[in-house]
Amino acid sequence: MQAVSRVFSSCIPSHYQDANNVAAGPATPNKLKSNMNKRFEQLQSLDRQPQICYQFAIHAGRAGNTLSQRAEEQLMGERNYSQRYKDLMGINANSASGVFDSRNITESGILNFEHSRSGTMTHTAYVHRNGDSLQLVHNNGQTLDVQFPRSPESHGGANIHDISAGSDQNIQNYLEANGLVFHYTKASELNDRVG
Repeated sequence: MQAVSRVFSSCIPSHYQDANNVAAGPATPNKLKSNMNKRFEQLQSLDRQPQICYQFAIHAGRAGNTLSQRAEEQLMGERNYSQRYKDLMGINANSASGVFDSRNITESGILNFEHSRSGTMTHTAYVHRNGDSLQLVHNNGQTLDVQFPRSPESHGGANIHDISAGSDQNIQNYLEANGLVFHYTKASELNDRVG
């Protein structure tokens, strides 16, 4: 695992790594989008762009200035929602919720969606909180996109929905239509878990 992490982190240009300082706080929504584009191009030029939804969520968390480089290194090597991934995310039976209320998203973080009957993880998204602004960032989740009345913006290979106001029901519809619950992991807690 450490070898995979070292290989992946060495593929992220150092000038981008230095520009991402979690201690500076979350990026504005416009800076998130700009960072997503720039970062994706840099990763793509190295043939290291994210491919699956949870890699896109981690990519967005780094671009949003909320996930640490160490969190990225630890998570990018995980595959298929491994037990280590779940442990780092703090996913357990008690962390699941079947009701989405954006007021409970107090800081940026990761939403992992799970089938409520089988326990199979099905999708992952990043939520970006900056003041009253709340953005939902994901990829490979068309069943989520269709729940919104407007098409998402596309930045850095991912879809971005502004869910700052009036979108709770759209996400709730996604949960109910697909028999899902979700696990919300705050970025700060994830950063603490990886050290």
